[in-house]
Amino acid sequence: MRALISLLARFKGREDGSIAVETVIMLPLMFWAYLAMYSTFDTFRMYNLNQTAAYTVGDAISRETQAIDPDYLQGMQQLFEYLTRAQGKPTCGSARFGMMRPTTATIRIGRRCAAPPPL
Repeated sequence: MRALISLLARFKGREDGSIAVETVIMLPLMFWAYLAMYSTFDTFRMYNLNQTAAYTVGDAISRETQAIDPDYLQGMQQLFEYLTRAQGKPTCGSARFGMMRPTTATIRIGRRCAAPPPL
């Protein structure tokens, strides 16, 4: 145990070294940490943006007193894409809404999609 303590004390007292070696070791770690922080921040920002847009569209639909038709849902999708700054059209998506009877309607947006499974 004494040998380990003396070895650590001797290591602590030394002040020689090479800054180039330390830079080669630390610079990639600092770069990786910066990218990880940026990626994490951007992930939470996009999550918050999508959640806020979904709340906005959901609130607009919940306040609607008239029957909701496919054109209205298409407009809501366009509003959602505008709020989330979407950069492309979805290849396949469907919105499903229930009416006052137990039947459901499917609206196809984009390419042809398979109808969603029954409830």
